[in-house]
Amino acid sequence: MNSKLLYKEKKLASKVREISAKYSGILTDDIKYYEGSSFDSRLNLVVAEMPNYEKLVSKDFIASYHLSGYGRDLNDSMNRLLGESIERYASIASIKYLKSRLFYKKYSDVTDSKSDLIYLSPYMPKQEKELNYLRFRQERCNRLRKDQKVCWVRAKSLFNPTKSVAVPASHFFVGCTEYSCNFLSVSTGTATYTDFNSALYNALIEYIQIDAYQRGWYSQESIPAFDISDLPSNITKDAINLLGNLLKKYRVLVTDYSKFAVSDIYVFGIFLISRSGKNVPAISFGLQGGTNIANALFRGLAEAIADLETCRMSLIDNPVFADVDRRKIVNLDDNVTYFANPANFQENVEYINSRVSKVENIKVRDHKPNIRKLIDDIKNVSSSACFLDITPPFIENYRVIRLFIPELLSISFPSFPQMNHPRFIGLRNEDYYISALP
Repeated sequence: MNSKLLYKEKKLASKVREISAKYSGILTDDIKYYEGSSFDSRLNLVVAEMPNYEKLVSKDFIASYHLSGYGRDLNDSMNRLLGESIERYASIASIKYLKSRLFYKKYSDVTDSKSDLIYLSPYMPKQEKELNYLRFRQERCNRLRKDQKVCWVRAKSLFNPTKSVAVPASHFFVGCTEYSCNFLSVSTGTATYTDFNSALYNALIEYIQIDAYQRGWYSQESIPAFDISDLPSNITKDAINLLGNLLKKYRVLVTDYSKFAVSDIYVFGIFLISRSGKNVPAISFGLQGGTNIANALFRGLAEAIADLETCRMSLIDNPVFADVDRRKIVNLDDNVTYFANPANFQENVEYINSRVSKVENIKVRDHKPNIRKLIDDIKNVSSSACFLDITPPFIENYRVIRLFIPELLSISFPSFPQMNHPRFIGLRNEDYYISALP
């Protein structure tokens, strides 16, 4: 093995070890590595579990305890796992170490810049009622009223960081229910990198890609699609190589959400669809955005393969598919199970085919927006975009940036798209289908 690569792997392993402990770490000490070709693909996968530290933040918070890092080699995989672990911890625990930024006021009394109420109430009343029952079995999350006193956090304006933007704490912090709950917050727009600019840039890309996907999948619009083999080999060679023997069992359908994006980036949703309809999982999915077409395709495909492999591993312990009602999914696991189950294959494929339109000529754009251009593009649709550095105080050499852009769509529970959000005006599809996004 290359000595420089071995040194990097040892260094990363040491960093992962520093944050891992059975009871006191942000990862447990149960970490497994699956080398490329362990299954059918060439994707390297590191799988870990997180302790239930979220209970320190809220006893009612329901979290997923599984994390994974994946990439071309062990180095890539551990690097991603490290970032995901720090990001997950920061998203949940930062409300504790950013308490100095919290304050209580009625919406009508907040003098800081703040979002219009319509963006802070993205669900229809009927959806709110169902979410409260399915998620909490009681009335917990209700739309914010002007006369309601709630907890706010002072974030920094994305367009002028010297100015503050007030955001309800339950919108900004993942799992925040202790300080009142008017929204079900998610991690959209959170990124971890070794420097501030890279973290902010990737948080922006993530927000734009999720918004584009949500607008496309849950709308009535036709979604452009193509087979990965339709692209020139110089663009797809790394992605095809990553597939390995999976290509014999699965076809790769690329759905293109770029036209729904607020900035000129690629946004690809990659479906791995069983050729026989009998493979387990039958369908998996990955979503990635970026300025480079080859990188966006590679990372989207890597996510789809990781989704497929982790689903396989979970079925080893419990080989029976759960009975899932696709109209009542309030987590980000059951939708993956629904698409993975061969019993639902025909229904899922028929819906996917009904939504896509085959593209013959795929345009490869040279334009690569930088961080300034991304911010300017968001400024065209948002007045209250904001961010905070939520890096845990004990973490060195990493920065975690959390964005909140109320005018854009974030991840929603698969059965409950944010149908009251203004971004759906003219696009809303009342007969929507669950998302496959893991």
